[in-house]
Amino acid sequence: MIPSHVILAVEDNDDDFVLLRCALESAGFPHKLVGVANGVDAINYLYANEPFTNRSAYPFPDLVLMDLQMPVMDGIAVLAAVKDRIEFRSLPIVVLSSVEDPATIHKVLKLGAKDFLIKPVTMEDRVKMVCRLYSRWLKGNEKPALSRRNFNSWAVPLQAQKKSW
Repeated sequence: MIPSHVILAVEDNDDDFVLLRCALESAGFPHKLVGVANGVDAINYLYANEPFTNRSAYPFPDLVLMDLQMPVMDGIAVLAAVKDRIEFRSLPIVVLSSVEDPATIHKVLKLGAKDFLIKPVTMEDRVKMVCRLYSRWLKGNEKPALSRRNFNSWAVPLQAQKKSW
């Protein structure tokens, strides 16, 4: 049996989260989608702080999809908080936002986001986006037998271009 990849969706909009879940299910990829609604919960999840201390129930993610505009702590603050932490270097964080400001895009890429995608409008485009995300960040990546905190020598370098799927 193929182990499921864990995707952490940092999204405050319930509709966008449900649409992402539907797109993943439609694409048929093995995954476990975990959602948190703000940046503070994202940081707590990544650091295994309360209420996410049980890694069996809240496994370290293989991919983070993060909105920028959220209450409590926004996506830019999350990126700044994990930027220089070695345990997160190999973790692909992809910003998935409706913001199309070039300065914001440049800032999030400089803060360590591996990619920046504009949120798709149609379900067909969402499924295409999920397929590309899976192909780029998850396909063929075996789960390490040791700690997820090990440095990952096959981490993909930053992508400077925004993409819209």
